Amino acid sequence: MSQFIFVSFRSEARNLDSNNFKVLRSLTFVRNDKTGIFGLFTRMSNMMDMDMVDMDMDEKFILLALEEAELAFSEDEVPVGAVITRGEEILAKSHNRLVSMNDPSAHAEILAIRRAAEKIGNYRLTGTSLYVTLEPCIMCAGAIIQARVERVVFGAADPKMGGIVSLYNILNDKRLNHNVAVRGGVRKEACAEIMSRFFRQKRIVSTASLP
Repeated sequence: MSQFIFVSFRSEARNLDSNNFKVLRSLTFVRNDKTGIFGLFTRMSNMMDMDMVDMDMDEKFILLALEEAELAFSEDEVPVGAVITRGEEILAKSHNRLVSMNDPSAHAEILAIRRAAEKIGNYRLTGTSLYVTLEPCIMCAGAIIQARVERVVFGAADPKMGGIVSLYNILNDKRLNHNVAVRGGVRKEACAEIMSRFFRQKRIVSTASLP
């Protein structure tokens, strides 16, 4: 049975097997003895999916984007979240704010691009990756190209508005002067679930308001 070592910021350490795990309610570093991979976990519930220990970087940042999507949900915005990184450094995080900003362009990706550009002092985001819970629309795809983002990773596909795989292939249109590497479907179930939950709630509220 594989063993994991959990060390909190209070320097507490103990060996636990993967079938008998209680999350430490503190900042906790986790190392898989077999692979040597470390992970960092905070604010966890009582049990943890051990697959997180071996998650790749794409999953890690999509999970952060999902946290942003949850913020959008709580603000009654369509729950889409985005994170921009350079290597392992997080340059920006954001979520949809169309309603609160009265701005049809205030998609998570656009706001994250603006914040990342401001942080590095350059409108070109070369060498960066953009993580987003929902496939970008054609507007966001255009902004991604203009910003020279290197790579896009998304969760759920968008068959009605998707601009990079579902309806169009803008990021890899060879007629354009910049192409972007794309990976889709990372944590797609969780990314699709929050969208379904949001619109299901909207339908319930709408039905309840009928005379």
